[in-house]
Amino acid sequence: MKNLVLASIITTVLLTGCASSQKSTDAEAAGLAGNPIEADFLEKNGPLKLTFDDKGQWLSIESSATAPLGFDAAEGREVAFKVATMRAKRNLVEFIQNDLQSRKSVQTISNAYLKSVGQTDSSYGDDTDSEDGERGSNQTTREIRQKANKIAMTVRERIDDNAQMIMKGLQITQRKVSSRAGHVAVTVRVSRNSIRAADAIRAQMGQ
Repeated sequence: MKNLVLASIITTVLLTGCASSQKSTDAEAAGLAGNPIEADFLEKNGPLKLTFDDKGQWLSIESSATAPLGFDAAEGREVAFKVATMRAKRNLVEFIQNDLQSRKSVQTISNAYLKSVGQTDSSYGDDTDSEDGERGSNQTTREIRQKANKIAMTVRERIDDNAQMIMKGLQITQRKVSSRAGHVAVTVRVSRNSIRAADAIRAQMGQ
């Protein structure tokens, strides 16, 4: 009976996810960073969203993918959901192993931080009418860009370090059927919170 209960917990936490987990993760991110920063990527099988903070800590990664719906019946939907889930996971794996190492991805993360700063830093670019103001503004711009690049590199390094844990903490957070479009869509998500939950479950099972 104990094994059945644990199996049920694992299925709920690691495979399907839940709305409360999503809210908990978002609250965790807000507490860590105040204003979590999002960087969007387009992978081979669909979009991927990386959330990180201004300390260079990744907070969550969300990957989505679709699969054609062969026939709109329970069995056909489940087959399509399995395919879409595999594609969403593959997106994440390829992102970590390949795309994240590219200069373009680092630049995307850096630009996301710069955009966040531009939206929130009201002093950015002040006093540009004077020569001293221009020099100060240029110096500020260089410092911000240097910080952005440093944050991007730190995010990449920490995701690399956590790669194995990231794959173990994946949750399915959304499954949608579009009969009109003839496909299903699946979103998988991992956060530092979901990794801790997965570790706790494995500890309970003595793994």
